[in-house]
Amino acid sequence: MNQVQSTQQQMSHAASLIQQSSSETRQCPCRGDSLESASSDTDRVELSDEARAYGPSPEDVELDPHVQEVRSAIADGTYLTPEKLDVVVDRLFEELYGAGG
Repeated sequence: MNQVQSTQQQMSHAASLIQQSSSETRQCPCRGDSLESASSDTDRVELSDEARAYGPSPEDVELDPHVQEVRSAIADGTYLTPEKLDVVVDRLFEELYGAGG
């Protein structure tokens, strides 16, 4: 089996695990109800006046040049490469099955 086939099998297996875990209903330990019933279609954050006065908003903070570069690459579709996918799959595989597989 060559490396491409091995990577494809790893990615397929990882995708099936993710799909399986996302379809399961998990319990929210703080309230005892399921996370599905606790979530909503829209998220909302409200900040108090004190929180707003505490510091600048994320829009006001100048980003590190590397962060700007990564955001730009994501926006134009050049960030995700086959090499980066290989690293992600390898790390996920190690996380799931240990370093030795």
